[in-house]
Amino acid sequence: MLVLDPQKRITIEEVIHHVWEMAWFKNSHIFKI
Repeated sequence: MLVLDPQKRITIEEVIHHVWEMAWFKNSHIFKI
């Protein structure tokens, strides 16, 4: 589980971007861009 620790300065945007990247690399063969 991801812990949003203020001291680590993890923003919601960074979390979304990371999740999006993981999904993208996982499914890139489907999009074929």
